[in-house]
Amino acid sequence: QVETARALGNAGLAVSIPRWPETSQWPQLVDRALALGGERWVRWQTSGAAARAAAVIDSVAKRAGGLR
Repeated sequence: QVETARALGNAGLAVSIPRWPETSQWPQLVDRALALGGERWVRWQTSGAAARAAAVIDSVAKRAGGLR
């Protein structure tokens, strides 16, 4: 979760901080998150991911002699 949060923060998709915020920090964090909007989530595209993963698994299995 830490690395996912870091990756999302680095990609500008989420507000990520290294530790649980103090109560007084929440309003600012929510404002920052709202300011990001949701348009950038297209960068976290997973369309076709299952098919790509299946192709890689198939390829590895064939090389290992597992599929004929």
